[in-house]
Amino acid sequence: MRPFHLPEHLLIKESLASPAIFSQNRPVDLEIGCGVGFHSIQRAKKYPGRNLIAIEHTRIRFQRFAHRVSRHPPMPNLFPVHAHAVSWITKNVPRRSLSEVFLLYPNPNPQNRSQRWFLMPFWQRLIECLKPGGLVHLATNSPDYAREAEKAARELWSLECVFFRTLPSAWNTDFEPRTHFEKKYLRRGETCFDLQFLNPNGERGRRSRHGGVKRVPKPASIHRANL
Repeated sequence: MRPFHLPEHLLIKESLASPAIFSQNRPVDLEIGCGVGFHSIQRAKKYPGRNLIAIEHTRIRFQRFAHRVSRHPPMPNLFPVHAHAVSWITKNVPRRSLSEVFLLYPNPNPQNRSQRWFLMPFWQRLIECLKPGGLVHLATNSPDYAREAEKAARELWSLECVFFRTLPSAWNTDFEPRTHFEKKYLRRGETCFDLQFLNPNGERGRRSRHGGVKRVPKPASIHRANL
């Protein structure tokens, strides 16, 4: 890859990030580990009335992401951030400021269970950043990771499971993969799991007033409209 210099509007400094992103009167969403930004760009284009912070730690992936952004018309609602997600979020994201969080195909860390997102102490901080009624979206091709995430979200963090379902096959023409990983896995014939969790109170350790977790049927597939 030839050298690529980031446009000035993509050089977001940590000290300037919060005012730029949170001072606008619009919902703020967050994508952790956005990779080359396929989902981030498409979502920012689809929802111009929502701010989206897209964090990627790997330098080469972020450069590719920035290059992709530079080839599109300006998207003032998209905030690419090249940083370590845990550190950046801890320093820059205010409490009860996020409407939705996306974790699309995170590394399941099969050799190091403590590094899985839902089992990290950092998850408490992330939940504190969610608004009451905020959503966490998780996608994975690992059935064990999906089941463990659902259990941890419910038992450790008191999140309500809105849905737990599988994605359509790669041959379903009504469905468009959201990331390159999702496209690759579906083309291989692997099963991809799509989960969504609701934060009922914005704080850890509180159940909904109905007590327990909302249970939703688990259909075999989802339609594009549900994405």
